[in-house]
Amino acid sequence: MLLFCPLETLRNLWLDYGLARPFLSSFVIAVAAVACWWLFGLAMHLSAPRETPSKTEIADKHTPAVIFPSQLQELLQDFGGKDEGELWELFDLHGITTFNIRRAKASIRPGSLTPAEVAEIDAFFRDGQVYLDNRYCKVVRTAGGFRAEPIPGKLSTLNLSLKYVTNRQTLAKFQASPHLPLAVRNALKELDEAVKGNVQVLLGVINDKLAENPDNILSEENANSPLFGATSGAFLDKRIWLKPKQEAVMSAITDYLKTQ
Repeated sequence: MLLFCPLETLRNLWLDYGLARPFLSSFVIAVAAVACWWLFGLAMHLSAPRETPSKTEIADKHTPAVIFPSQLQELLQDFGGKDEGELWELFDLHGITTFNIRRAKASIRPGSLTPAEVAEIDAFFRDGQVYLDNRYCKVVRTAGGFRAEPIPGKLSTLNLSLKYVTNRQTLAKFQASPHLPLAVRNALKELDEAVKGNVQVLLGVINDKLAENPDNILSEENANSPLFGATSGAFLDKRIWLKPKQEAVMSAITDYLKTQ
């Protein structure tokens, strides 16, 4: 019905004027027909049902990561602008090295530590954690689960300080943050893996030096011995450097900010 009336009008115009002015009337009729057909198509398009995106579809669209100023400031304050020594201090790696070598010394020769040294070790590791490496112990299944049994002549655990644990938890928090770009989170993961890796390297070095010669452990802090610093020195030779990992984090942040 919408198309019928305009077509009937066009037919009447042709009958009235077509014979007198055939070319002009044909042109006018053709233009009018195209216009009618366009109007018909427009009406059909506007009346057709349309799909609108659901809330789920809208939520699924990618939202660019945004670093909140407070989070960025905390990240830079905790991990930015530090040299290798300061990064080691941040994770207590110097103390973890010294006091775990002393623990190894006590395991070789009970009573070799003074009460003051024992108290110092206990204070340093208070409220920390224990790292167990199954390379240096036997894991035995029990009715209640599993039990680790030390291998004679091996140090199976390292004690870790509260400061080490807390700052690794801070790294984990940033790694899990949805407000940090993926490149920054990946760089933080690499830094965290390097920190953890140094603990594994330290335990391996202590056991290697212990197997090589127990005096490497017993004379570690004896300045008059040729083995003075033998174990800690071997660890430093094999350590995983933290500064390049930290610089990668800062670089990822800088690259992100340049795109904003």
